[in-house]
Amino acid sequence: MRRKKREYKGKGHVSDKQAAVYGPAIDKLAKGKDGTQAEDVVEAATDPDSALHGYFEWDDTVAAHGHRLTQAGTLIRSIEVTIVREGDGEPRYADIRAFHHVDNAYRTIEAVIKHEPYQKALEARLADELERIQNELKIHRHLDKYAVAVGKVVAALRKAERETVSVN
Repeated sequence: MRRKKREYKGKGHVSDKQAAVYGPAIDKLAKGKDGTQAEDVVEAATDPDSALHGYFEWDDTVAAHGHRLTQAGTLIRSIEVTIVREGDGEPRYADIRAFHHVDNAYRTIEAVIKHEPYQKALEARLADELERIQNELKIHRHLDKYAVAVGKVVAALRKAERETVSVN
């Protein structure tokens, strides 16, 4: 059986260089087990010689404040709203996140819809998320048709994004 090569890439707050260090360290924790828990990672990181140690804030006061900020972000992202659009024909309902992180602040979905730059930023983020989902689907051969379908949506969003940039 051919061994699959793993290449680590960063996302969000983790650079590719950091991912190349942290990924193998987390893999090592999972080796021989049925997975890794966040608690396992923190426990391993308490060792100052661990490759994971530098990622964490060890000053408890600073870490507590950071944790509360993370909790606040989770709270904001966890609230949904039902939007009812009336007009032609039957009303259309959509359960969506009430607040979206655009331009370094959480904004109501109504504010995002009314302000074109915010709307375009949200569309770009959604395209990124769909592309990530498409990449996950590609790993599983039996899900190829879904990867292709998601890819078409991503391509349409990216095309609209390029057209908007070229018009402006």
